[in-house]
Amino acid sequence: MRKGLEQTVKLARRSIYLHIQPYFAACQWAHRILRGRCPRTCAWVAACFILASCAQLQPTPSPEQRTGAPSHEPSAPRAAVPTPETPTGWRQRGRISHYGNAFAGKPTASGDTFDPEGLTMAHRTLPFGTLVRVTNLENQQSVEVVVNDRGPFVPGRIADLSSAAAQRIGMMVDGVVDAVLEVLQPSKVR
Repeated sequence: MRKGLEQTVKLARRSIYLHIQPYFAACQWAHRILRGRCPRTCAWVAACFILASCAQLQPTPSPEQRTGAPSHEPSAPRAAVPTPETPTGWRQRGRISHYGNAFAGKPTASGDTFDPEGLTMAHRTLPFGTLVRVTNLENQQSVEVVVNDRGPFVPGRIADLSSAAAQRIGMMVDGVVDAVLEVLQPSKVR
């Protein structure tokens, strides 16, 4: 019983040390900056640094997001972006990858639960519910998937497929392949 208590005390001390250590480091840093001035001032400056490091910054909205009007600032050229009512036959060519199974059971951007065995896809701009044919350009195999998530967030990639969809077009070994996306049926979700 006493041994268990000693271990609990030891863990509590370690936990307290880990939580207080940043405060002491900030105090030392503040003391160096203030060059030996009042210790209370150093403590207050250190506390401000700690509180500032805990803050979560929100990104500043773009002019379009603030006012709803288009921005007149120059921007880099962008790929063709589909409208909310993407026409049947709209195509996009680029590199695609597949989701890892680590996302299984987690919610997607559309609110659906991610199922690696479902034939689904993540795309940055296509509306949720859009039916898309994905063709692997290396072997010409294709699969029909439904957009239910946003992504990928890796530069140079245009879509992420579920594991089942990736297996159907033979891309599990390579992981990333060149493909063509073609809208078969626009989203019915409004």
